[in-house]
Parts: sequence; structure tokens; C-alpha cells
Amino acid sequence: MGQVCYNPRETLRQRMAIDVRPSPIAGTWYPGSPGALADSVDRQLAAAKVVALEGEIVGVVAPHAGHVYSGHVAAQAFRCLQGLAPEVVCVVAPLHQLHAAQVLTTAHEAYGTPLGEVAVDHALVDRLAQTLEQQADIHLARVRQDREHALEIELPFLQRTLTQPFRLLPVMLRDQNRQTIVVHSDYPAQPAGETEQYGLTADIRSATYPQQVR
Repeated sequence: MGQVCYNPRETLRQRMAIDVRPSPIAGTWYPGSPGALADSVDRQLAAAKVVALEGEIVGVVAPHAGHVYSGHVAAQAFRCLQGLAPEVVCVVAPLHQLHAAQVLTTAHEAYGTPLGEVAVDHALVDRLAQTLEQQADIHLARVRQDREHALEIELPFLQRTLTQPFRLLPVMLRDQNRQTIVVHSDYPAQPAGETEQYGLTADIRSATYPQQVR
């Protein structure tokens, strides 16, 4: 698929010892080895047929089932990002596990996939936490070793389509009411000092704990 972003393990770990969220789904929801995962994602991207889009792409919507089930559909969205080089990517996903918090993010410094590690931009996480508190009185919970698949499932596609390592703003929504959605949609999309940022939603409807948008 040409030039790709790998975010290799050794690059991050050579710089410093980092706290990586271990993948709970590699080898089940998608292939567990780097080569098999790269080949699988690349085949789905190559098969995707997309039309030329006008204007700037600011976000995509993609399903969050296992790659064998919905990867070919997700590839239709991610093919539109191929060759782009944002510095920050925001992934918004549902939370399928029971939790008291309305909105969650990771407490780890990076997400791990077989293709390497994706660093979390905790400065932007802090800004989002402040925005949620001020505008909606919502606490952003930071969790460790979560088992949520809907956010992680998108990362290999980003790692194979974007042309440089990117920082991640991960958001998991347990509460999907209108106020929560509006606050996230109003969150500044262009942080100071960044060249580009893309919003990505991994289909925010939760099949496990459905909530009707009011």
C-alpha cells in the first residue's frame, strides 16, 4: 500500500520506558502477528472502492466489529485517509463494559497493537477533561487495562494508512445522551501548534448498553 505508518515498538521504547496498554483483542478480533495483520488490513484497503472527495477530510465513521466481519466496510472509510499525515487523531468509541463514569479514556501512555505502539496525547486528554468539567459537569475517568475493543479495533487501519506516527486522543462514551455528544462536537478540533487533526468515530452506538439520544 505504499508508505505507511508503523509506530514501531523499538522506537518508543528506545526513547523511554513507557506504560503501554496491552491489547486484549490481538489474535482474536484481528490477526495477532505483525505480518498477518498488515497483510490483512492492506488487502481490505486495496479492495475498497472510494470516490474522489472534495474539500478537507475532518473525520470518518467506521464500524467496530472484528476485522473478519466488518473490516471490509471500515476499509471504505480509512481508504479516504490514505497518504495523510495528521499529528493527532481523536478516536471516539462506545464503551461496551459496565462503568459508573459517563466518559472514559485511558490512563496508559500508549496503546499497543501488533504493528507497534500509538502514543496517547495526555496534554489533549487534560484539555478534554477540563472542557467536560466546565461545560457539562462531566468527569473524564481514566482507566487501566480496559478490555474495550471498539477503540483499539480502528488503530491498525490508521497505522497502515497514515504516513507518519501520530498521537492519539482516545475517548470512550458510556453515556451517549445529547449533552455529552454536543460537548464533544464543540471540543476544539485544532489544538495550538498542531498542523492537522482528524476526528474519528467508531460507531458510537453501543449494542451492550444502548442509550437513546435525547
